[in-house]
Amino acid sequence: MKPPEIVIGTANFGQRYGLSRRAGGISQRDIHEILELATSSGITWIDSAISYGDAHAKLGLTGSLVKKFRLITKASPDHFISYRKIKIEIIKVLSVTGLERIDYLLAHDASDFILNHSRYIEIFGNLMDEELIMGYGVSCYSKTEILDSFSLSPEIGYLQVPENVMDQRLVNDPSLQFLREKGILFGVRSIFLQGMLLQPVELLPRSFDRYKEYFEAAKREFELLGMTQLQGNLLYAEKIPWASQFVLGVENAQNLSQILVALNTSKPDLSFAKLKAPSWVVDPRMWK
Repeated sequence: MKPPEIVIGTANFGQRYGLSRRAGGISQRDIHEILELATSSGITWIDSAISYGDAHAKLGLTGSLVKKFRLITKASPDHFISYRKIKIEIIKVLSVTGLERIDYLLAHDASDFILNHSRYIEIFGNLMDEELIMGYGVSCYSKTEILDSFSLSPEIGYLQVPENVMDQRLVNDPSLQFLREKGILFGVRSIFLQGMLLQPVELLPRSFDRYKEYFEAAKREFELLGMTQLQGNLLYAEKIPWASQFVLGVENAQNLSQILVALNTSKPDLSFAKLKAPSWVVDPRMWK
């Protein structure tokens, strides 16, 4: 299988997200420059969500530039109450971005998809019939959610999951490899853990003091291997055997340029097994 494709994440385009926490998201100028560099580098996918503030509108303000990309976006349970409600939201997305259709619409809450799968599947089918979306999927957190989503809807085309060098819950799971071989696309998110895995340990927020030993261990291991935190995290992500894509959030074009340079460095065959951390460290839902 070919190496995973890069997807530009937009969680920080329209809201506070990750370590930067910039009110209202990053600037329009930065968004334009990110997309310009992305398209000139052969990147063709964007990941977004209706819940990401005005991220879709900011994408639309880039004019013809956004039309060079394919869009994955997510909708929350309250948008899937009825076909009428989700259709209105999808038309809004298409209107503000200027795109003709969404490539993949994902259920943002896997547990709600599993509980109400009949309604979701009917809605997805209607949206595809009207050519508002090309395919559908689910944003998952666990192996159970992945397998249940596929079992309830074998026609599913896209599954998005978290994975990173300190997580490693799914990296060697044969069931994900099986689904990948059946043609399902896997998008890997959180490879930088909302920026935590790239931040100097001493600059992590005080609320993360109880987690710091794990981040320090990762940094030391990367240093022993002769690589930066960025190189180490990207190397791990590139070697996830079932990954089709990985979603990268960046603050500006310089960040993206650094990532592209790191991806072009040599790729030694290394094991990062010792960096695996407990779930309460790597799952943002459990951060306090």
